[in-house]
Amino acid sequence: MQPNPFPPRCAAKFVPERLLASGGFACVYLARQRGLDRPVAVKLLYEHLLDEADEVARFRDEAKITASFQHPNIVTV
Repeated sequence: MQPNPFPPRCAAKFVPERLLASGGFACVYLARQRGLDRPVAVKLLYEHLLDEADEVARFRDEAKITASFQHPNIVTV
């Protein structure tokens, strides 16, 4: 799957550095957060899935579930 171009809304907050991974429905970039100057991972749903309500819901559910975890070895959402 072709990775997404970094959308303007994200580019306003993050500077993309490189593509880290791409999977079945999203891609993940290493980026730098503007203002705080810290490294972050930015996960983007593939553009062709943005109109698919089920896929958008799945993406949001994954973020909510991941945000509920608190562990030093799990990324903070």
